[in-house]
Amino acid sequence: MRRHPAHLASIQSGFTLSGFVMLLAVVGVAVAFGMKVVPAWIEYHGITKAIKSMASTGDLAKPIPQIREAFDKRAEVGYITVISGQDLTITRVGDSNHAVSFAYRKEIPMVANMSVVFDFSGGAGDTGRKRVAAQ
Repeated sequence: MRRHPAHLASIQSGFTLSGFVMLLAVVGVAVAFGMKVVPAWIEYHGITKAIKSMASTGDLAKPIPQIREAFDKRAEVGYITVISGQDLTITRVGDSNHAVSFAYRKEIPMVANMSVVFDFSGGAGDTGRKRVAAQ
């Protein structure tokens, strides 16, 4: 039976139990934060995807009520619940085209009285020309 010299014991290293517990706590907090925040970002990207899809299919050349209806249909398919077609800002660009934009605030409760607040905005359409507000 061989014995290890005492000086080799001081060279050995690794995680202590308390260090491992602290690492798990930090990772747990990060995962919990991500599980609450990521769905808001996914919904935001779904909204921008729906509006860009409307621009690429020519829906922005339609009358304003049909633009709102087209967004509502895409929102229903994409499980978008935070805004509707009535929340879109639609402006006329030129004679027959429109630009669509949106802005909303999402507040995500975290713990007790702490929340995370995101201000999302975006849009699609020809934004380089002078806009005339449409109702």
